[in-house]
Amino acid sequence: MHEDQLGYKRLVIRKNNSTESPITTFTSLVNAKTALENWVSEFNLCQKLCHLHDGNSGCFHYSIKKCQVPV
Repeated sequence: MHEDQLGYKRLVIRKNNSTESPITTFTSLVNAKTALENWVSEFNLCQKLCHLHDGNSGCFHYSIKKCQVPV
């Protein structure tokens, strides 16, 4: 997790290194992405802030009122 310039805390998937303390680890990228997608749905997180949506408009969850972040 990291905090961006606007103060949003973002969940990210990346290879583990010795300088950071991960929230959790996974055995594959597919498992990590599946877990992140489940957390986004369960906790109404922003797909865009979790790097699951690319684009200039708000994420899909924002369009159906499950996300409160209009980024």
